[in-house]
Amino acid sequence: MEKNINVKHDKEEQVFYADLGGAVAELSYTIPSDQTIDMMHTYVPVEHRGHGIGEKLVETALAYAKENNYRVIPSCSFVARYVHRQHR
Repeated sequence: MEKNINVKHDKEEQVFYADLGGAVAELSYTIPSDQTIDMMHTYVPVEHRGHGIGEKLVETALAYAKENNYRVIPSCSFVARYVHRQHR
């Protein structure tokens, strides 16, 4: 896992992202209703995959959802797999 992954949240753009020094990893979402967050898509540049960046994006987004009492819709297959692995 890469160290010091700093995930930021842009509420206006509805994205969690990490600047990877010239490349950006992101998890985009929508808020389809007051208490629901739909995690739509994750992207990690190929050269940065396999280092835990996607997991860190999902963990940060799930923590945000929990803090705000959102029901999570894991439309993104990466998010769905992560959630499934954590709740077995």
